[in-house]
Amino acid sequence: RIIIVCYGDSLAVKRGLSTRRLVEEFGKRYWLALDPAAQAAHNWSLTTGGGIRAVGIGSGVTGEDGDFVIIDDAHKNREEADSPVYREKLHDAYSADIDQAFDFFHGEWH
Repeated sequence: RIIIVCYGDSLAVKRGLSTRRLVEEFGKRYWLALDPAAQAAHNWSLTTGGGIRAVGIGSGVTGEDGDFVIIDDAHKNREEADSPVYREKLHDAYSADIDQAFDFFHGEWH
């Protein structure tokens, strides 16, 4: 199960939806199919296990099953990236919401 985290819920939903569309289009090639009971843009599953949970920072993923976290666009813009106050808020959200056991792949401005 992959958790995608973005600066806001709307961007996270876009990422989850675009990934789901790839599974819909190409999944059969890799024996992947969407679970009909779990197909929300932000939270969907595969019939074989796994899936996507897409959330905005601070939305909370505590208690969610996950094997891998992708942090995509943690900052909305350069102003937020340069703000010590926002960076501290971001750090606190990560520390509170995301289990340290996850593997992380993300780009940083800082």
